[in-house]
Amino acid sequence: MARYIAPQTCTPAIFDYHDQALIKAVHTQRSLALAVVCAETDEQARFIAGTAVYRKLMTGRGLREPLLSPVEVEHRRQQMSVAQRAEFDEILDNMVVGSPSRCRAEILRRCKVFGTCEAGIVTVTYGFEARLASYQLLAQALLANCTTQTTP
Repeated sequence: MARYIAPQTCTPAIFDYHDQALIKAVHTQRSLALAVVCAETDEQARFIAGTAVYRKLMTGRGLREPLLSPVEVEHRRQQMSVAQRAEFDEILDNMVVGSPSRCRAEILRRCKVFGTCEAGIVTVTYGFEARLASYQLLAQALLANCTTQTTP
């Protein structure tokens, strides 16, 4: 389930509805989709994530702009009303944003809560380099405790 689209209505109970509707289905693996931005530090990740947060905040509120840089998003955030800032922060809090260790822990926690071992990751950033770095840091963090067996 794509929690990043509607986090307030995407609760673990949604899988019960899914299981009931597809009880006869061949494929019953649950998958949870999450919006994730990973960076070296929590502060960097929150700054970079501003692009995705602002895009979601502005959805349905006029013409769709190109993705804004984190600097431009922060400038616009400073001009927001208290209510708009609260909505911005709520969107950010519903994402998985932070350092590699924080993102790893939060992804695993959410998978446990939702009863799944499969998570799809969506990362929206202003530039390709930040997106690539996010995926690389996240992959390293998620694979850090994995052991690989090799056959002689």
